[in-house]
Amino acid sequence: AYIQDAWGQIGVEMTPRALEFPALIEATTTTPTFAVAQYGFVWDASFIQDAMFGCDQYQVGFNDMRYCNPQLDEIHNAARREFDEERRAQLLIEASNIVNEDVPIIVTHFSQDIVAYNDRLQNYTPGPWGVELTYVWIQE
Repeated sequence: AYIQDAWGQIGVEMTPRALEFPALIEATTTTPTFAVAQYGFVWDASFIQDAMFGCDQYQVGFNDMRYCNPQLDEIHNAARREFDEERRAQLLIEASNIVNEDVPIIVTHFSQDIVAYNDRLQNYTPGPWGVELTYVWIQE
């Protein structure tokens, strides 16, 4: 209700509609039927956002706004290859600034997960995409 009210305050009438994720992707990329969409994403630890903003990500990624900036692609590629943490952070800040300036995207929430586990759980490593239990075992 908050987002609907906020849009209403600036004179935009909108009706929120929840969709299953495959239907949302269909409605926003393959056969666009929405003027505005809200997604929930979990970025990996690199925070490189080319799946959403890369020139080559329309209809194969999440670039449903068809945004393309070759300079941004170059920065993402450089950040992906950069081992120096400070330089990498600066590249990611530069990329975020470009997106913030160019694209009508609003990030409404970033989450931070806390992971805890018992010492009996063996071979567990928290990952950027959540819990991966493929190789985990419990010590008796």
